[in-house]
Amino acid sequence: MEKQVRTHRVGAITAGLSMVVFGVLFILHLFIGSLDYALIFRLWPIMLIGLGVELLISNYKSDQVIYDKPAVVLLFITTLFAMSMAGADMLLQIVKDGLIH
Repeated sequence: MEKQVRTHRVGAITAGLSMVVFGVLFILHLFIGSLDYALIFRLWPIMLIGLGVELLISNYKSDQVIYDKPAVVLLFITTLFAMSMAGADMLLQIVKDGLIH
């Protein structure tokens, strides 16, 4: 019998966790209002840390590591989209408060 080598696709776990975490943060901001967008913007390095940790763990535990390129690309696209939407909301708040005439 051949032993099957488990292949871990690096990036899929981090992409999923990042979407959940940042989604929860944006929901908390929208419904509770206790979180400021500036705090959410400052948390983006968590995704890079997550990718690094996932890479280190997968290199240690499995024989074969494959980068999940679509997941990593999706991670960055989601980040840019979320930052754009938050920036648009901040701009609308400024206009609504009458700070820009």
